[in-house]
Formats: sequence, structure tokens, C-alpha cells
Amino acid sequence: MKKIFIFILAIGFCLAGFQSLGQVSQGTQSAGLTFSWEDRDIVGERNNTVDNFRISPSYAYFIKDKLSIIGEVSYYKRNTGSSYSDQSLNGLAFEYEIKEVDVFMGLRRYIEVQPKLFLTGTYGLNYHWNETYVEQMQQGDRSNSLQTARNVGLFGNLGLAYFPHEKFSFELIFLDARFFRIYNKRRFYNESNTTKYQGWGFELAGFLNQPSLGLRYFF
Repeated sequence: MKKIFIFILAIGFCLAGFQSLGQVSQGTQSAGLTFSWEDRDIVGERNNTVDNFRISPSYAYFIKDKLSIIGEVSYYKRNTGSSYSDQSLNGLAFEYEIKEVDVFMGLRRYIEVQPKLFLTGTYGLNYHWNETYVEQMQQGDRSNSLQTARNVGLFGNLGLAYFPHEKFSFELIFLDARFFRIYNKRRFYNESNTTKYQGWGFELAGFLNQPSLGLRYFF
């Protein structure tokens, strides 16, 4: 109920006080906010809890009609816990805490599908920082590890923007791809050694598996 209240309150702030006419034409500016969450419990042979939250403010300036320069900062946090009821596993349990920060700068193209509906394509440079903390418990023994990763590379995504009013739009990103350079470091708390890894990576992901909403105000 608390999340629903925050969700409604955020929409109220975004809809209040619109004073100018928004459009996807040269010289227009826009400010956006995207957030998503997931909170669920799974009970069975493996009891699993998941709590995700992401918030992403952004700014864009249209250098041409239907083409803007856009920058965004995104913060993501995920807490996951797993425990096994099978006695043969001796009370095995895991806890994960993941924190991520993404920063990107690129171009966004708007392609009109209908008068109020646009397909959006965004591409540019992306910096990604990730920290993963893992704690494992089995037979009373506890072990911990901490892994950090920094990725720098190219990204692209596809989405939809719907304009119920000229001054603002609702946005949904449904496909994201990244090609990046990996700088990875992992350290176990019960060991003094640190493992480092560098390489290249490619990711392709969809985001329709959890609630998400993007709001953009044009001025």
C-alpha cells in the first residue's frame, strides 16, 4: 500500500503546474523520471524473496525535429534471499545485495506510429558500476564475498512514448542492448587475495517482467 501511495503521489507532482507546450521539435527541452520496482516472496522447496528498486532522472534537448541529445543517471538496488527446506542441504541459505549506477549520454530518435504514439530509439555511450555482496550460511558456517565491476561501452535501447497531452509523455523501454569493456574485481572476506578480470561483454535484455513507468515533461 505504501508503494502505491508513493506511485500516485509521484504522478501528482509530475502532472501539477505544467505551464508550457511540449513537443518533439527543434529547441524543445524535456526532463524525465523513470522508476521500477518488484517485491515478491516465493515459498516452496527454495524460499525466495526479491526486492528491487530503480530510479532514473534524465534531461534531453532537441537538436532537430524528433531527434534529441539525452543524458541519464540511474540508481538500482536489489535484495535477494534464498533458503532451502531440504534437510540434506543442512540449512543452506544465501543473501545477495546488489547496487548499480548507470550513466549514459546519447541520441534519441522519435518515430511517429500514431499522432500520440512514438517508437523511440536511443544509442550512445554508457558507464556502469556494480557492487555485489553475497553471504552464504551452511551448518552454522558463514562466508562472504564482495565483487565490484566497472563497464564502459556502447548501448542502445528501444521503447514507446505516448503523449496523452502535449506537455508530457509516458515512456516504456522494452529492449536494451550493451557492448562494453569489463573491469571486474572480486574479494572474499575470509581470504586476503583479490581476483581481477578484464574483458569484453555483450548484453541483450527486455524489461517487461517488472512494473515500470517513465514520465517526461516537455518545455
